Amino acid sequence: MTKYTSENVIYPPKQIYVPLHKETLTTAGIFDATGISQDYDHLMMRLLLRSTQVADSDVVKMFFNGDTTVTNYREQFVYGNGTTHAATNQDNTNLGYAVGASGAAGKYSHHFVEIFKYTETSYKIAFSKSSIFPGTDWIDNRATVWQASTAAINQITIQPDGYATDTFAAGSYLEIIGVKNL
Repeated sequence: MTKYTSENVIYPPKQIYVPLHKETLTTAGIFDATGISQDYDHLMMRLLLRSTQVADSDVVKMFFNGDTTVTNYREQFVYGNGTTHAATNQDNTNLGYAVGASGAAGKYSHHFVEIFKYTETSYKIAFSKSSIFPGTDWIDNRATVWQASTAAINQITIQPDGYATDTFAAGSYLEIIGVKNL
């Protein structure tokens, strides 16, 4: 049995983080990041989202390389709000929820996404964590598999489920970070 000591374990891992795409919406719209560099080992994304849909919240979708066929993705997720908890497994590409236009003024949902080995020729899995506080507090953890393609990810689209009728409000933010292992 290997005894792990500071000599044989590198923690935290040695990595370089490079911002690849930063965008803050100045008018209502969606995020469509194209030409994503293939020079990194992993991708991370940070998002602040508010929907224009007149509701407390709105479902957020994430698509890769222009593939908007929902059945080409499979997700598992667990969510809860202190009194209600649920888990499911389904064909879908939901990233979580955005605060809706009827939600608390000036509030945005927070999302963090990791996509490991996004350039390899295998199925891509995106792990996401999000929180939303539009009146009902929700915490959401998801794993989404792009099961219909083994292509490297070079485009990521983030949009509400009711696009083109509803969009993200001005002030919504997306940052994509390339992670290089050393």
